[in-house]
Amino acid sequence: MKILPRTLLIAGCGVSLVSLAHAQSTALTLWGQVDSGITYISNKRGGASWGTASGIGSPTRWGLRGNEDLGGGYRAVFALESGFNVNTGALIKTNTLFDRQAYVGLDGPLGTLTLG
Repeated sequence: MKILPRTLLIAGCGVSLVSLAHAQSTALTLWGQVDSGITYISNKRGGASWGTASGIGSPTRWGLRGNEDLGGGYRAVFALESGFNVNTGALIKTNTLFDRQAYVGLDGPLGTLTLG
């Protein structure tokens, strides 16, 4: 359960180092969306319970997006996105980091081509 916070810390440090090294020609964004809420469930027999739930309105996720200027109007682009449970910190798909989206591509005057 503690693997995800360490992974986020390592990724954050890596983002900082990459941003410092290529600040002029590279754009790198670490982003996320957290969706958690309080739930109240009751039934006809009078039983009720309070709880918390992750991803009530939309999935909780974090990711990296970036691009590198290649010159001549071309850019290399990429995105990595992973879902996780706010309550436990566990990945949505066990043992699958970046399960939601992962691609690389080339952006140019005629459009964008992505693979992944």
